[in-house]
Amino acid sequence: MVVFNQNLDRNNKIYIRRLMRDMGFSKTVTIHLQNSAAVMHPVQVDLREVKDSVEVILLDIEKRLKRKREREGEH
Repeated sequence: MVVFNQNLDRNNKIYIRRLMRDMGFSKTVTIHLQNSAAVMHPVQVDLREVKDSVEVILLDIEKRLKRKREREGEH
């Protein structure tokens, strides 16, 4: 899974990396915001595909949390 941090530029805008542009994140994107997270997808993508992708991301987050708990338990 591709994970990266992205800083805002000096105009407080987010740069869309080439990898994302190549995946369809071009001129217009949709962003769903909720408290401490956001989901961003190309505007033309079917929401079922977005849901499937978010489920994969959540599985990855669960694995990261599990590894973190295991590391913390080792100390």
